[in-house]
Amino acid sequence: MAQVNFQKSLMRFKIVYYGPHLCGKTTNLEELHNMLGGNTDLVSLQTEGDRIIFFDYVPLNLGKLGNIETVFRIYTVPGKALDSKTLKMALGDVDGIVFVADSRKKEMPNNVESLFNLEENLAQEGVELSPLPMVFQYNKRDLDNLASIEKMEADLNQAGRPYFAASALKGENVKKTLLAIAQQVYDVAAERSGLADPVERTVDGEDNWSSISMVPPPPPAEKISGTPQPSDGDEDSSDEQVSLLKSQFVEIREEIAEIGIKIDELRAVLSRNSLKETDKCFSDYLEDVEETSASNKGKKLPGSGR
Repeated sequence: MAQVNFQKSLMRFKIVYYGPHLCGKTTNLEELHNMLGGNTDLVSLQTEGDRIIFFDYVPLNLGKLGNIETVFRIYTVPGKALDSKTLKMALGDVDGIVFVADSRKKEMPNNVESLFNLEENLAQEGVELSPLPMVFQYNKRDLDNLASIEKMEADLNQAGRPYFAASALKGENVKKTLLAIAQQVYDVAAERSGLADPVERTVDGEDNWSSISMVPPPPPAEKISGTPQPSDGDEDSSDEQVSLLKSQFVEIREEIAEIGIKIDELRAVLSRNSLKETDKCFSDYLEDVEETSASNKGKKLPGSGR
């Protein structure tokens, strides 16, 4: 879900490059970063089970939403990404997906499996894949023993989403892939907000790329007497930390909820056991009273003189 900073009139979308192990996701981001020639770092964020790679503040010449500028944050999770926490952080609040498929014939089963995994992982975040903006990139078309485009379309892209035959290593169709998914994400936001001010352009054109650049994030706020002061810059520059903290907070909240359930269960057990013990004690007391009453039957009361 896009993040909006109304004070800066800035809307930031999140695009995630997803696909099987060694399909070229990281190569795409590295190539884009080099092409853009920006002064924003390509960040590799180590997590508990894997790492996330991203870069930020990519303005594309797609138009404003009202008076709000639009920029993009580009993510990927390299490696096998088996750690659910890493995937949760990467896919959380996603606005668009680039599915990078390995074009080699032997990798087709891995492509299909990864696509199913994507749907499952999104579902865990409460996101449906079908309405989400998405494009396919059939990567490594410069190699041998390739599956045909028709075969890849039939196995992976039955919904007929846009696709690009590419070689990320050579930079072929890397830009077009990004522009295509960015346009989809922008169009969805424009439709939802009703604030579209579109710029006429085509994905195949190169004229729009000259206007694409990266701008550095706002500098951190100055510290006065050793105390961080709140500012817009602090808000923007700490977005990633906030996102990670939010993810960790959700996990902690879930753990607390599970602990709460266990506590309720223990309370119920203790309550049942307590009732059983109370009933037993009361029964034992009644038995004692009856026995005492029976044994004292016919006896004179002390001091009664009878």
